[in-house]
Amino acid sequence: MQQYDLKWVREAVGHVKADDSGNIRVHPNGFIQLDLLPTEQTWHASHHKGHSGANLRLHIWDPPGFKLPRQETVNEIHTHVFDMRSTVVIGRLTQRCYAFVVGKEYRDTKEHPQFMLYKAVYGAESASSRLENTGIIGTVEEHLTYPVYPGMTYNQPAFTFHDTEVARSPLVTVMQKAEVHVGDAYVCVPVDIEPDNDFDRATAAPEEYLWAAVKAAIL
Repeated sequence: MQQYDLKWVREAVGHVKADDSGNIRVHPNGFIQLDLLPTEQTWHASHHKGHSGANLRLHIWDPPGFKLPRQETVNEIHTHVFDMRSTVVIGRLTQRCYAFVVGKEYRDTKEHPQFMLYKAVYGAESASSRLENTGIIGTVEEHLTYPVYPGMTYNQPAFTFHDTEVARSPLVTVMQKAEVHVGDAYVCVPVDIEPDNDFDRATAAPEEYLWAAVKAAIL
């Protein structure tokens, strides 16, 4: 298994920057995504569902000296259509895993608020997405929480609800998609808000600004 350390990240970023092939952008939850290993767009029938034709990505939260844009609403509990293997290179994160419990009357309290389930719908030519209301209401039960330190790798299976909390910044991770599956990704949105479908990953910040933020995080 490839070991991703800071030296490897710096070299990979240098190659991508030189080739102008990284498809750098901002995720709606406020972190940089940079494709490190693009693949053929036809490699899988669901290539447009959240993995933008690349199976290896650099993720960066809270680069020093830079403020990253993010969507106006907070809805970070979500699933993916791919099995994910992620390595922390710099910083520390807390990974939280959840079960989504369907039922409008179940535990509608401050500690267990209600969520509406939205399906992520991706454009065939873009990594950007919009959230489509499924009409399904429920709550989430946190069933696993654990820290991930520099040099550690964790796995997140496809179709499992999770979110990532920055415990020490800047946070730099290398995320590998182990396998992409046919299906849909979902996001939990509090019932009293509408998701921000106007956020566009590709245009949220100038590329020069994002490249400078990457450089600041991995120096």
